[in-house]
Amino acid sequence: MKKLVVFFTGKWTEKLLSIDSLAKVNYFVDNRVPDNELDVWHGKPVYSPLKLLEERKEDVLIIIADSKYYQEISRQLSKMGFLENIHYYNGWNIPEEYFLNMKKNDWKYFEEEITLGRASWDERAAVMSSMIPEDVRSIIDFGCGNQRLKKYLKEDIQYIGLDYIYRGENTIVCDVNQDTLPSINADCAYMAGFLMYVKRMDRFFNQISTKYILLSYEGHEVCSMFGVYEDRGKPLCYENYKNLWEVIQLVLDNQYRLIKISGRICETFCLFQRCSDVG
Repeated sequence: MKKLVVFFTGKWTEKLLSIDSLAKVNYFVDNRVPDNELDVWHGKPVYSPLKLLEERKEDVLIIIADSKYYQEISRQLSKMGFLENIHYYNGWNIPEEYFLNMKKNDWKYFEEEITLGRASWDERAAVMSSMIPEDVRSIIDFGCGNQRLKKYLKEDIQYIGLDYIYRGENTIVCDVNQDTLPSINADCAYMAGFLMYVKRMDRFFNQISTKYILLSYEGHEVCSMFGVYEDRGKPLCYENYKNLWEVIQLVLDNQYRLIKISGRICETFCLFQRCSDVG
């Protein structure tokens, strides 16, 4: 599991993180701490940012806790080789639901009852729709729900929804954990907030052959830092606990290549193109 490192100590960090979340922090870094010295804050060690150079970049997740200085610290971390929205994030963009002490583990309950994240889901649809390639003329929305994507699509793109229950016109009813996917005639497979509920991702991706795949994913190592895991280590409501790089590799293994990656705190957006269509 990745180490959770928070950049900055002080009142804004206290406002950002709950007591439970503070307990999950491995250590803090702050420019006020001289190099090679150690401070303590809320019982956790505080180091100079040079401490980060001792870490493998893929082993840490850095949260910048003061938005006022985000751009300044972003430049500092970039010079150290860390990538925005891959290795470090603006903590004030964390969706509220990651700080909830959630008790239910039924994904249908999550869909019906949890409302704090819905504005965030709309934002996700808007951002991901901007990543759709220009040559896409049809798209299938896996786990389409209330079809948020639809309102962000260009008029010349045909929309097809797929979900475990009927969601309205142009919806295919299919439970991907039990049923074989029907024949899909679409240029792009869109998967926003969907893959965490797929029990057998390898089986699922083996059935996908669209020219493009556009997906979002919340890696388990990220979610665990914000208290959305049960004691056995599995995410609440989720059907799998793969990390982001395992998911990317599953897609690559099915003869796709990654052509774009973006994201926000706790969630990464990836666009893949089928290798046979690469010019």
